[in-house]
Amino acid sequence: MRGPCHFLSHPTNDPDVGPNLASAVSSSAEPPFHCATAIYFNNIRLCNVHLSPRGSDTRDATWEYADDQLGEIKKVVDDYGNVAFGGDFNLLPPDHVYPIDDENDPDRGWVWDAKGGNPYPKYRECDQTRQTGGGRPTTKYGSKIDYVFSSRPWRWCAVTTTAFSDHYPLVYSMEIA
Repeated sequence: MRGPCHFLSHPTNDPDVGPNLASAVSSSAEPPFHCATAIYFNNIRLCNVHLSPRGSDTRDATWEYADDQLGEIKKVVDDYGNVAFGGDFNLLPPDHVYPIDDENDPDRGWVWDAKGGNPYPKYRECDQTRQTGGGRPTTKYGSKIDYVFSSRPWRWCAVTTTAFSDHYPLVYSMEIA
């Protein structure tokens, strides 16, 4: 896992680790997500996500892992009625407008819907400003690539800076009970 994270300070049960879709062709052994159930918080399922960045497929840098990973994550979280999941998706919001034919910023918007993995139609994102995305930058470089989604009612969201990472923490307040 990258960066400091204190996701939960109470006992959990039912740990789950997502499949490592990249392991067959990559030296990376880290699965794209980890989940646990917070039993003291109405059994909410919590999942931490880290999707592979563009160019990480060692067979061909133009191939993607993120579409497969996002589809698998969505399958897992959809099995729980009470869920929160988020982390570094390495993707701009699905409604981001990419420059035409920019080799330094290729259009990766297709990844969201490729394998049925787009969480926006079903889940509320912490800093969502439009029906299909939006939100404040979550990195010091001015882009939004970090997300927290939940099935729980939204109360508020904060995006704050830190000296410990190039990613900004997202603080999502939601109703649990």
